[in-house]
Amino acid sequence: MTAAPQKKRLSRDEQRVIRYQQILDAAWSLFCEKGYDSIIIDEIAERAGCSRMPIYSLFGDKQNLFFELWKTQLSADESILTQGCKPKAKLTKNLDVIADNLVKLAASDVSQAEANLFLAVQIISLGRSDIRKKINDISLEIVAEFAKIIEYSTLAEDETLNESPEAIAYHLIAYINGSTNVKFQTNKNLISSKFVKQLFRDIAIAKTN
Repeated sequence: MTAAPQKKRLSRDEQRVIRYQQILDAAWSLFCEKGYDSIIIDEIAERAGCSRMPIYSLFGDKQNLFFELWKTQLSADESILTQGCKPKAKLTKNLDVIADNLVKLAASDVSQAEANLFLAVQIISLGRSDIRKKINDISLEIVAEFAKIIEYSTLAEDETLNESPEAIAYHLIAYINGSTNVKFQTNKNLISSKFVKQLFRDIAIAKTN
């Protein structure tokens, strides 16, 4: 009878990554259930299956924990929005891809909870200059990523950019954020793929003839 293979022991770094994600998942599920103000660290720890100490060790406090949760959700959304964009593809094609991805994201149930999370983190940042600076830094990084997509896309012979890639990226992100805020305020999602595609093209591209 052969012995069962032993499971590989996880390194401390691997254990830390797993615990980090468990805490974020617990915080997110609680946030979706009851919002930010009603949550206490002990509840997060209980749902994550740990004591309070790993939360303080990994995140410092509740405010930093929810900032990291927002950062994770934002990164996931950025990946969804840019999924399918390709270097050297036509800019019109890449803009259409982003528009379609935005419409799908806006139609999801998750987007409402993410809008609530964004608002909570914005309120937190009013009293935390360190978190406010990190939000600003992340926003600049996202603008830079969108600008790269624009810069490395190709234009037709009769097309030119309306502004610099960075300026265009700024306007695209402003619309994306604005549409999310309107949905949050009205609880309605009225954006259409056709409208957003044309808007993004108008923001980015000018015809030369």
